[in-house]
Amino acid sequence: MGSDNSSFVEERSPGDVTVTNFCIDKYEVTNAQFGEFVKATGYMTVAERPLSQEQFPNLSDEQRLPGSLVFEMAKAGVKQISFLSLWHWTTGANWQHPFGPDSAIAQPVAGIANKSNNPVVHIAYEDALAYAKWSGKSLPTEAQWEYAARGGLDSATYTWGNEYSEHRANTWQGIFPFFNTKADGHLGIAPVGSFAPNGYGLYDMAGNVWEWTTNFFQVGRDRKSHQINPIAFNQSFDPKKPDESELHVIKGGSYLCAPNIKNRSFSIIADVDVAKDGNEGVLVTQGGRFAGWSFFLEEGKPTFAYNFLNSDRTIIQSSQPIAIGKSQIKFDFTYDGGAPGAGGTGKLSINDQQVAEGRIDKTVGYRFGLDGTFDVGQDTGTPAVDTYQTPFAFTGNLQQVTLELK
Repeated sequence: MGSDNSSFVEERSPGDVTVTNFCIDKYEVTNAQFGEFVKATGYMTVAERPLSQEQFPNLSDEQRLPGSLVFEMAKAGVKQISFLSLWHWTTGANWQHPFGPDSAIAQPVAGIANKSNNPVVHIAYEDALAYAKWSGKSLPTEAQWEYAARGGLDSATYTWGNEYSEHRANTWQGIFPFFNTKADGHLGIAPVGSFAPNGYGLYDMAGNVWEWTTNFFQVGRDRKSHQINPIAFNQSFDPKKPDESELHVIKGGSYLCAPNIKNRSFSIIADVDVAKDGNEGVLVTQGGRFAGWSFFLEEGKPTFAYNFLNSDRTIIQSSQPIAIGKSQIKFDFTYDGGAPGAGGTGKLSINDQQVAEGRIDKTVGYRFGLDGTFDVGQDTGTPAVDTYQTPFAFTGNLQQVTLELK
């Protein structure tokens, strides 16, 4: 279980465990299947019940109406956004109305008659347990789930191998959360079976929707290694949520998981217009102090800085500043390829003339820190490098930023 190559600290370090024989469904539970359960039992999910007055004594009756969190893509024109502001509490959102009371799983979508074959969502852990018990099954442990997800591959990065492909799983293509190119054919959740299975014939073990396991969440694997069917803990502990004790492990990622510039070659192009010498500030940045990158001007000199997990920082900077007037500044990164997190070569150019080159030996293969943001024209999060103080807003006229993924 786990991996040393993951930027998810909770997945480190790998440990050998044993699982005995078990069966697992080839698809996620669909809306149609969950509907049969509700029809037979009259079950009402957590999202369909009012919030407990005892648990939330400071909320009004209106605020305690049934609902759930709904993801909303950043609106056009928005240049920066707080990571946690992407999910909105929506009264009336539940498994039958995934985007709120005005949506329904029976409504046509993307040429499909309805969403009955989509994975059911807005399902709390106790809802999943109730369905599993009714169907005569159980939820998998984390070890069972991970064994199944590997599909017979040993230490592979993805459920199909080591190379990312937008055609192997329902993930986000483009810059999250600003635009999704739909290169995989889906803007949101995809019907089960839309992508090829792994080596065990299981679908969507990566991407589409997160999946519940019975294990309580804990950082690290010290008490799981060398065990048979490990459970390890009887309550959870997340240092980010120290007051929560019943957090269960979810696995697999979802359609909102975004590779972005990770594990690939890319170019960043900034069109600027400056009226004086010495203009400076952030052109575009992603991530923060724990991992990320920033493309900016320092005393007029184009600079690209990369922060690898707060341990290795690389700065590639032009020796000459840009001239007064309009300029196009470009950073090209050529990825070495191979396993995720490999290095590559970066080149800076001004108006198609190369002005600097450097090596970035290691890159973040999975995700940047949650304390950072994606910003254009300023840095509203924590800085990826310590050469400037936020917000370090650009003092010239930033006309356009283009990101090309290769």
